[in-house]
Amino acid sequence: MSVRMRDIADQLGISISTVSLALRAAPQVAEETRLRVIDAAEQLGYSIRPRQQRPTLSHIAFITPDEPGNDFYSGVLNGAESECRRLGLSLHFMQIDSTTQIRLANYTLADGLLIVGSVDEDVIRLFQQLELPTVLVDNNIPFLQLDRILIDNVYSLYRATQCAHSYGHQDIAFLCGPTSISSFKERLLGYRAAVADLGLSAIELYFESGDARDVANTMQRWLDQHGRLGFTALIGCNDKATLRAFHALHDHGI
Repeated sequence: MSVRMRDIADQLGISISTVSLALRAAPQVAEETRLRVIDAAEQLGYSIRPRQQRPTLSHIAFITPDEPGNDFYSGVLNGAESECRRLGLSLHFMQIDSTTQIRLANYTLADGLLIVGSVDEDVIRLFQQLELPTVLVDNNIPFLQLDRILIDNVYSLYRATQCAHSYGHQDIAFLCGPTSISSFKERLLGYRAAVADLGLSAIELYFESGDARDVANTMQRWLDQHGRLGFTALIGCNDKATLRAFHALHDHGI
C-alpha cells in the first residue's frame, strides 16, 4: 500500500495542508517543520515528486455550496479576492451542491483549496484525494485534520443572549436551523448556556431548511400552538433566517 500525505501528517501530528506545503518548500512553513516532514517522508518511504513548475501557490479554488450573493459568504469571498490580489494569486469561484458530480479533473489547475460553508464530510474527503493545501472556512470537522477558520459560535451566542437580557428581556427565544450543521448546533449550545446562567427558560423554535417559507411556517406554527408570541426578544442562528422571521412576524402585525 502506497504511503500518502495523510500518513506523514498522522505520524507528526500536523495537518495534511502543512505536509503538502512543506514538501513543496512553500515559504509559509518554517524550515524546522519542513525538515521534520522530509525526514518522516523518507522514513515512511513516501515518494517526493519534484514540482519545480509550481514552487509557490498561484491558483486558489474557492469552493462553496452558497451563491456569490449570499448575505454572509459574499463577505468571505470579497476578503479572499482582496487578499489574492494583494499576493498576486488567482481565485476561482466554484459552486457545488448536493446534485453536483465532483470531477477532480476540474481542479487540476488549483494549487490550494478554500472549502467554505457547510460542505459534507464525504465531499471534503473526495477533495483530499488531490493532496493540495486545504483550508475549511466556517466548517468544523476536526478529525479530518485540516486547517480551519472558525467563528466562536458558542461564546458569540452566549454574549448575544446576555446582551438581550441587559436590555431588560426575560423571555428570549432562539430560532435554530438543522443542528446537523455544526455552527447551528454550537450557537444553540451558547444560547442554552446563557439562559441557564441567567436563570431564564429556554424558548427554542426550529426550522428544517433556509427556505423563506420554512421559516415563515415555523413562526406560524408557533403562534398557532401558543396563541401569542410568548417572548420579547428573538435571536436567530444566522442573518437570513432572522430577517425572514422578522418579516413573518411583521406580516402578523407583530
